[in-house]
Amino acid sequence: MKKRNNAGFTLLEMLVVMVIVAGLSVGSYAQWLRWQQQQRLVQSINLLRAFLMSWRDDANWKNQDVRLYIHQENGLWCISTTEHIYGGCTSSSRQVYTPVTPEIQLVGMTDGLGFYGVRNTARTGRITVRSPAGEGQLIISAWGRIRVCGPGDTLCE
Repeated sequence: MKKRNNAGFTLLEMLVVMVIVAGLSVGSYAQWLRWQQQQRLVQSINLLRAFLMSWRDDANWKNQDVRLYIHQENGLWCISTTEHIYGGCTSSSRQVYTPVTPEIQLVGMTDGLGFYGVRNTARTGRITVRSPAGEGQLIISAWGRIRVCGPGDTLCE
């Protein structure tokens, strides 16, 4: 008689490996979703900062005052440099900032926030936004400096 070579894996061993792989996949998928939420929050904050810097520089160049206004409609929010927006928050005007995704919510903005053309000065204040990944802030100093404080920054509290 010939001996059989029983090299290979049993069904039980294969099931154990599949359960371990499935558990790791579920955990990593949740972390990946959290990372994406954080990236969308950071991207929104950086785009808002670029919007503010553009208008700060414009106010300084033209020696004019630029005031910021909050608009809310149909569950969306936006920040603009005019009191009334033609086309609403979905407008693609240079004067309107709209967040990247609807999950980014505006928590608050200092009243009367704006930039003055005289020596690049500004009304001090902050804009706070929130998403499922956390909160982020843009802090504007009297000299027009715009600082970003992302989720987990302890210096901004």
